[in-house]
Amino acid sequence: MWPVEERYNSPFLRGMVPLKGGLHVSSCKFYVVDDDPAVRRMLERIIVDRELGNVVGISGDGVKAEAEIMDTSPDIVIVDLLMPRQDGLQTIRNLKRSGYHGAFIMLSQVSDKKMVEKAYQEGIEFYISKPLNLVEVVSVVRKVLSAIKVRSTLHSIHSTIASLDPCGERVIGCTLRDRLEERRRQAKHLCGELGILGEAGSEDLVVLAVLSCNEPGLVTSGLDPRQLYVRLADYYRQQTYLSRSVNPKAIEQRLRRAALTSLRQLASIGLEDYGDPRFERFSSVFFDFSEVRAEMARLQGKAARLPRISLRKFIEAFILELDKPST
Repeated sequence: MWPVEERYNSPFLRGMVPLKGGLHVSSCKFYVVDDDPAVRRMLERIIVDRELGNVVGISGDGVKAEAEIMDTSPDIVIVDLLMPRQDGLQTIRNLKRSGYHGAFIMLSQVSDKKMVEKAYQEGIEFYISKPLNLVEVVSVVRKVLSAIKVRSTLHSIHSTIASLDPCGERVIGCTLRDRLEERRRQAKHLCGELGILGEAGSEDLVVLAVLSCNEPGLVTSGLDPRQLYVRLADYYRQQTYLSRSVNPKAIEQRLRRAALTSLRQLASIGLEDYGDPRFERFSSVFFDFSEVRAEMARLQGKAARLPRISLRKFIEAFILELDKPST
């Protein structure tokens, strides 16, 4: 691995980043593994130029990279899927067996859905297609940085509870656990009122509700919904007893199916009794009411169009409903 000074004095980067002082970049450490030198240089330049973090190493060989990654302990490893000596998936497996716990971003020109799914199953955070696009690279890296921040927050919360003194502060821990359990109970009750308690996506909503209890702005601060799916995926990876898919796309699909089921349930309720409290309370808050009416018409056979929903609106409404002060 070549030293930081040598890398920043290379012709490719000279004049872009000062060697000492004057630069305040993220403390996140990156390691890049790709057999194409041009791709390695491009990624390094993007990371440094956009102040996303520090590149602590690069390599064109997955086998050689493993030892350096274990030695430098980067927060994020960006690794190519297809390399001549050892592919990216095997590199990831070997690093995990060696005890590396950082995040992975996969690069590849391969667009085969099964291959991409396999990469997610191995634990990658995101997948970037080649040829590289500056906007996509920056967007994905920032999403992974956000996920790492959440992981750190959750770890701190769990560590705090676990380390409470049994003779003194144990009551504080119990109060927090009780509050989270009550939040879970309320979220499940709301899923029941929305008619989605048996849907796979209902558990995703419950977990989001609990996480947002510790981080109040998680859902209602205008966050990109895709970042929520990544945060859920990160949470599920930490819970080894859970068997559900941790692919962010799969999480989004589960939530979308749950929202559609709720819309159909509310439309059915509205057809039977327009004054039903559930219909009055939820129909225009969780959905655009024009879509509710369209679904009611479809159920009556008066229209054929399938409803369109805003998943962002549905998720935000779910959390806001739980956050309402009790009367």
